[in-house]
Amino acid sequence: LRYELRYRGHVNGSVFEVLFSAIDLYFNERLNESVRLLHEIAQDATAPEVFDFSGFTMLSFGNYEAAADFFRKALAIDPRHARSLFHLGLSSYYTGDYFSAIKIFTQAINLDHACCEYYYYNACALLNVDCADVAISGWRAVERLENSHHGTQFNLGLASIRIGDLDNAKVYLDKALQLNPLLTDAQRLITQIQPVSPIQNNSGG
Repeated sequence: LRYELRYRGHVNGSVFEVLFSAIDLYFNERLNESVRLLHEIAQDATAPEVFDFSGFTMLSFGNYEAAADFFRKALAIDPRHARSLFHLGLSSYYTGDYFSAIKIFTQAINLDHACCEYYYYNACALLNVDCADVAISGWRAVERLENSHHGTQFNLGLASIRIGDLDNAKVYLDKALQLNPLLTDAQRLITQIQPVSPIQNNSGG
């Protein structure tokens, strides 16, 4: 986020310096101090990033309603702020409102085609509403952007199982294990989909 702010043409004034400090505190697991700083600068903030990161901290606390309020404030300032749309979608996703999440994630994707996170979580939401075939398209988009993430390969495998494509499912799950040999869920699914060898009858007669 610090990189995004510095290279999007913003003036690096005092508000952004405080925001950077709050971000650093957050990633150093000093959440309460981060929230305090964010509260201070949010009083007169005119930049969507301030409200976006305030909402992001609320997501960390599991306060999804408060998080969504912050993201809506960010979007009131800039309706095309893709990151805030994505985070608003996460607020819906984490509460199980997958259809709303899909709608919002799709808006974020339309604004920024190059962010694999947007496709990834949209595909997760689609799988949760039994749209495995569409979810596969989403994870393939993630794969094109970032092909070294074991979670993408695992989810492609899981979705392929849902649509009955067991051959491709095994290919994806094998890739997931290559990227993360400790991914026991992938090994479990491979075992479940492998054909059972016929039991030979070695008795006489």
